[in-house]
Amino acid sequence: MGRGRISNEEKQKRLQQESIDKFGCVLKSISATEKVEELNEQIKHLESLIENCKNEIQEIEKEALEERKSKAITLLQELPNETICEIVNHFEERLKTGESENKK
Repeated sequence: MGRGRISNEEKQKRLQQESIDKFGCVLKSISATEKVEELNEQIKHLESLIENCKNEIQEIEKEALEERKSKAITLLQELPNETICEIVNHFEERLKTGESENKK
């Protein structure tokens, strides 16, 4: 064989290696695509869990508010009318004071 010439056998080996390399890249690409899809599914699942948690927190807050309101009503019902009037007057004064301070 002369210089610079590549034998058919060498060409064959190179072509086979190129095919193997290309096939490997395709497999890696498919694998990466599958991983991305899997991660996207996990993200969707996590977003769903977060939304469920937010809804549960809101429900717990509503229940706590209702419970506090109920306790406050019970306490107020147990107070004599004079005390309730004093409390109302106190809050009216605070509202008036707050309004005058806001105008300044």
